[in-house]
This record gives sequence, C-alpha cells and structure tokens, in this order.
Amino acid sequence: MKTKQEKCEYWRNRYISNRDKKRAELAASDPIPKLSETDLAYLAGIVDGEGCFQIITNKHGIHVPELSISMADREALDWMSNIMSVNVGRTYRGVTRPTHRIQFKVRITGQMLCALCARIVSFLRVKKRQACVICEFAHTYDPTRAQISSIIRDKREKLRRQIKALNKPVLSIELVDAENRRIYVATNANNFDAD
Repeated sequence: MKTKQEKCEYWRNRYISNRDKKRAELAASDPIPKLSETDLAYLAGIVDGEGCFQIITNKHGIHVPELSISMADREALDWMSNIMSVNVGRTYRGVTRPTHRIQFKVRITGQMLCALCARIVSFLRVKKRQACVICEFAHTYDPTRAQISSIIRDKREKLRRQIKALNKPVLSIELVDAENRRIYVATNANNFDAD
C-alpha cells in the first residue's frame, strides 16, 4: 500500500510528464516557424492595417496578449485561418444599415501571438511599438511555474497600460505664426520606449 506522499508524488510526476508531452506536440505543430518571408510580410500588412493589439485579463485574472483582426473581406481571414490554424468568427456589431457589411474576426492569443510578433516585427510599420510590447510580454512566460509571481503580474500590468496608451488616438495641435514658424505644439501621445 502506497503512502499518501507516494501517491501525490506519482500523480505529480504523471501530470508533469503529460504536460511536457502536450507542449512537445504543440511545439511540433506550431505553424509560426514554418511561415515563409512572403507570408510574414503579408500578415504584417494585414496587422498594420486591420489589427488591434491588446493585453486582456481573462476570467481567472491572468493577463493574456491578444491580436484581433476584423474585416468585411473573409477571404484574407480564411487564408490566415488555413496557415495558422485559427478560427474565423463573425461579429454583427455595426450591421444596422443596409450599407454595412458583416464583419469577420480572427483572434490570436497567448504564446502563439508572442511567437508571431517576434517573426513579423521587422515587417511592421504602424503597429511596430505594440508588437515590441507583446514581445516583451513573452519574456514573462515561464513554463516551469504554475503560479504567477506578483513581480510578473506587476510587469504584465505595466505592459497592458503601455499597449492601452499606444492604442489611443494621437491628438496634435500645432499653431504657426504668419511666417509658418511653429510657435506651439501640444499632443496627448504617450512616449513609451519599445526597447
């Protein structure tokens, strides 16, 4: 008869073994490393034009990076679905007028998004700073720990605030004198370093 401690040790080792097998299977099936440079450049164009980077809080209170792409053209999202194994959903918001079309949406989250950002950041122009924040978020993942420390939680919250600030529209006011010389510039842009 096994003692309670031996049973706990057995189940713990079994859990760790199964977890490691699942991670290895996921790593083997990960589509991100298999994408060509052309696919990455095309994805970067879609992300620059239609993408929205966020760091959301899930129902367990854990911060998760998210990229959502909404478009009326389903063909481009179906292409993404095929090469990256993500689902295309529908959103009916805004279909109140006859001129509006149904929007389709793709969401990429977690470590898959971090891997994608690391590959496409060099192609991005408009959303490069947000992608750099997501790449920094990737450094907070620790597959050996089940619990998230308060230090990591605080860092993730700081990164969430950075993404939120970067997603705000920039309002600039510039006043010029009669000779077209700048005399006053005001902006609400927040300057966070991506490095």
